Formats: sequence, C-alpha cells, structure tokens
Amino acid sequence: MRRRTAAGTGGPPVSGRHRPVAVLVGAPDEAVPAGPDQTVLAGPDQTVLAGRPVGHWLLDTLAQLDAEVVTDPPYPGDRPVLLIGAATPLIGAGTLARAVDRVTDDTDDTGDGRVVLLRARRPAPWWDPTPPATTDAPAGLVLAGPVPLTVARLAGHLAGHLAAEVPCAVVRHQLVAAGVRVDDVTLHPTESLRTTDPVELAEARRAVQARIVAGWQRRGVYVEDPATTSIDATVQLAPGVTVLAGTRLTGDTTVGAGSRIGPGVSLRDCRVGAHCEIRYAVCQDVDLGDRVNVGPYAWLRSRASLGDDCRAGAFVEIADSTVGAGTSVPHLAGLFSADVGRDCNLASMSGPANFNGGVKSRVRIGDGVAIGAGTILVAPVEVGDGAETAAGSVITDDVPSGALGMARTTQRNVTGWARLRRAAASAAGEAQRGGGHP
Repeated sequence: MRRRTAAGTGGPPVSGRHRPVAVLVGAPDEAVPAGPDQTVLAGPDQTVLAGRPVGHWLLDTLAQLDAEVVTDPPYPGDRPVLLIGAATPLIGAGTLARAVDRVTDDTDDTGDGRVVLLRARRPAPWWDPTPPATTDAPAGLVLAGPVPLTVARLAGHLAGHLAAEVPCAVVRHQLVAAGVRVDDVTLHPTESLRTTDPVELAEARRAVQARIVAGWQRRGVYVEDPATTSIDATVQLAPGVTVLAGTRLTGDTTVGAGSRIGPGVSLRDCRVGAHCEIRYAVCQDVDLGDRVNVGPYAWLRSRASLGDDCRAGAFVEIADSTVGAGTSVPHLAGLFSADVGRDCNLASMSGPANFNGGVKSRVRIGDGVAIGAGTILVAPVEVGDGAETAAGSVITDDVPSGALGMARTTQRNVTGWARLRRAAASAAGEAQRGGGHP
C-alpha cells in the first residue's frame, strides 16, 4: 500500500459505506487535539486510526477495509479519531468495519458525539498457567464526531488504561461520568492479540494472512498451501492464478489470469502478465509480459522488463534491462544495463561487462541476435540486427547488422607439455626427499 501525506479534511463520502482514513502516528496522544474547548467538526465519511503499529499486518488489515493510509496526522479537530492503545490489538476487518459503520452512520448532530468501546476477551494461552489480569480489557476506542475536545482529551488519557489493561468497566465508568454515550463491541479473540508479545504478534500475522488468502481463494485463485503462502493486502491477483507452496507476494504486485507462481517464489512490486510461469525465483520491481517463463533459481530486479514469450532460465540474473518479446536467456547468464531486441538468444556464461569502476554504460542488442556461449560484451557496445558473436569472445567494438563478431587470441599447443610437467614434478619430489632443493 502506498502511503500519502494527509491534506485537508478528505473528499465526499463513498456511497453505500464510509471509507475509513488511517493515520499512522507515533504515540496515541499525538493525534488528540489540544487547545481551548470547542466542537470537533468532522465529516461522517472519515474515521481516523491513531496508534503505534508493529509490522505490516495493520496495513494489511486496513487495506481489507479499503482504508486510505496517510503518515501524518490531520490538522487537530478536523476528523473523528479511533484511539488504539499502546498494546495495539489485531483489528479484524469484520468487527472494526461494523464499529466504524455504527459510529459514522448513526451519529446525530447534537454535538455530544459518541464512543464505541472495543472489548478484548483474551483467554490465557495454553503455555501460560497464569491467567491474564483481566479477561475483559479494553482494546480501543472509536470516537465519532462532532466530539467535544474535552471528550477527545479524556480518550487520550484513557489510552494509557488500554496499555495497562484496566477492566472495561473502569473505562466505561469514566466515559459515562463525562456525559459520553458509550456503545460496546466485543472483538474476536484473534483480534484482541497484543503486538507487544512476540508470540501473539506472530499469531496475529498468521490470522491476517489466513483472512487474505481465504479471500483470494473465494475469488477464483488457487492457493496450494495457505500455511506457507504470504500475500500482502496490496497485491492484486486475477481469477485463474495458481499460487504454489512457499510463495511470498508483497508490495504493489499484480498477477495476470492463468499465471502459475511458485513453488518457492518471492515477488515484490512486480507486474506479471497472463499465463506466466515463475518457479524458485526472486523478482523485485520488474515487469513481465504475457507467457513469460522464469526460473528455476533466477533473480530479476531493478526495473527489468521482459516482453511477451520471454524466457529467463536457471541461474539467470537480469537487472536494469529491457528485453524484447520472444527473447531467451535460457541458463547461467546475465543481463545488466542492457537493451535487447526481439527474438534473441543469449547462450550460457554470456552477458555485459557494464561497469568500469567509475561509470556504468549500456549494451544495445538488436533483433534476432545470437550471443554465443561465454561472450563478454564490454559496454558501451552495440550488436546490430541479425548479428552473431562467436563463443568465448570478448566484444569491445560494435558488431554490424548481420555480421559475426569474434574476438579470440590465437591458440597455441605446446608439444610434450604433459611429459615435461611430470618430469619436473618428479625431480622436485626427489630433491625434497633428499633434503635438497631442485
């Protein structure tokens, strides 16, 4: 999910359902308005989350709510606030969405505002014989405006109670004593997990992932092993995609229909076309066309782009390069800072030498080019359309279209070399045994 800086009070409400706005700040009290008592004016289409998220699971959950995420708090007093205590729970998409709808759809214009108290019912874990201090601790507060600043300040002070797990009855009493209308929402036990506990944090992450994977399964994506699959909420998968075991899809990754991802694949910020196959590979910030075949054991990165029907095979690395449709890099080769045309073939152990210790230069390869095995292209250099390079060549000058580029030293055979080498080794051994030196 891309984060943006907040500006103004937001747009108009989304028809049918209000869109939450998540503001991720440091401590909860940073988002509490300060100043003289006045009414907090807030549009009914917005709800703001303030807290200290741990890891990426909170962003995943917010994306399930179609939340706009910003990194800076809004101008004090322009939005209602959801305060999450220092012991931030896992906020479930279902329960939180219902709480948001209740406070945004059912808020009157009296200026009194209202508060929804999120109750956390967390039983003692099986590995801990000591029961928690309370099984009915507050996990958060949802404030809906217009809310007086006195209430907002009180909610800020109560955030400390959330961390200390003071019973809900105590928090509710203080809110009611201040003249605030209070509703209750009981969270699912999974949604009450604490991110301050590493064991519960891991459980929270698994719960969010299970929810995301199940959502894609219901939308026509086949996930072979959800337990070993990780999918960010920002990822987009088309119906008919197959995700095999041990696969991790993160960032702004999109995968087209009919593609088969995995096993053992990591994609981050990648655009994958339709009917591609990627196996045992790592891809970071790359664009793949349709019917592209990657792996096994390939690494594509740094804004690499492969056209339709391309192949990046075993032990291939491609970085900062553009590869035309139909081009194949079948195995054990690399492309770095290269622009390659259509229908080319780069044989094993070949690739550019693009860095001279000071600057990086690019290699340009035309259409229909065949690069022989073990060819080193010393940048900057250009190979024309339909040209070829001989195996084992070090190409330092441009190769014209249709030509054969060959750069090898003359082979020399030393007659009797093996016999002379064995005789020299035998003499050295005799000298060592005799205590002398040859």
